[in-house]
Amino acid sequence: MAHDVPLRFDTLNLRITQATIALAEVVEDSNIFHVYAADDGAEITKIALAAPTDERRRWAYALDGTTLYVVTPATPEDPGTKLYKASPGGDLALVTTLESAGADVGVFWDFAVEDGTMVFVESGRIWSFDLAANQAQWLGNVTEIVGTINFASDGVVFATVDGMHFFEFATGQVIDLAASIAAAPVRRSAGQREHDQPNAQTSAEIWDSESWLSALPQPAQWLDAQPHLSQATRALAWDWKSGFTVIELPWALQLRSVGDGTSHIVMQAGRYSGLTTFDVGFAVWIRVAGG
Repeated sequence: MAHDVPLRFDTLNLRITQATIALAEVVEDSNIFHVYAADDGAEITKIALAAPTDERRRWAYALDGTTLYVVTPATPEDPGTKLYKASPGGDLALVTTLESAGADVGVFWDFAVEDGTMVFVESGRIWSFDLAANQAQWLGNVTEIVGTINFASDGVVFATVDGMHFFEFATGQVIDLAASIAAAPVRRSAGQREHDQPNAQTSAEIWDSESWLSALPQPAQWLDAQPHLSQATRALAWDWKSGFTVIELPWALQLRSVGDGTSHIVMQAGRYSGLTTFDVGFAVWIRVAGG
C-alpha cells in the first residue's frame, strides 16, 4: 500500500483521490453518487440509490482509485451490512456483507478503502477488512475511537480516549504509542557516534530517499548506512497537494544534536493522502522515529 488513508465521519460530503473526486447529491428520496476525473473534471460514474429513511442524509461511501464503494446497513427486512462497488461507467454491484466476513456490526459509522483493504468503524470499534479474502479483523480497541485513523501496509494508527495506538498486522498486537516512546532508549546522534563531540553534527537534512546532507560528511554517511532508517525514509512525502496545487517541500527530516548525548529529530508535515481530514504522516513518523 502506497500511503495512509485517514477516515472522517460524515462532516463534509466529498471524497478525493489522486485520480478522482466523488460527492453524494441528496435529491428528495434518493442519493446520487457522482465520480469525476481529477484531471479534466469529466463525470465517469453516476449511481442512484434510495436515500436513508432515518436521520442520516446519505449512505457512507468511499473511493479507491476510480472505484466507488457504498455501504448500506442491515434492516429487519434485509439483514446484512452490504458493501457495494461501481467501476467507471458501471452499475453498482454487491461485493459482500460485513457479517459474512466475520464482523459483528453494531452502528456503522464510516470507512475507507485503499488497494483492496477496507478499514471501517462501527459502534466505536475499528476493523480491518481484506476484501479479496473476505475476512474482517477487529483491531482490539477497548475504548471508543476519536479523530483520524491512518492505515498503511504494516498496520493502522488510531486514537482513542486513552491515547494513540498502533495495530501491527504482522503480530496482531495493539501497541500503546505513548508508552512505547517513553520506554524507548535514548539515542545518540550520528555526529556524536563519529566524533564524540556534541557540536560535531549541527544538523542533517534528508533530501531524497537515498541520502542525507550534513556539514560534515561522516554523519550523513553513517545515517545512509542504517538499513531500518533507510527503509522508513522511503515512505516520506515530498509535497503537499491541495486540489490541483502541489507545494514542493524543501526538506523532510532534520536531525540536530542537543549536546548532552541526545538528538532532536524533526519531520516536516506532508500530504500523505487523505479524504477531508488531511493525513500529515503520523504513521511514517512512527516508523522513522523507531528506525
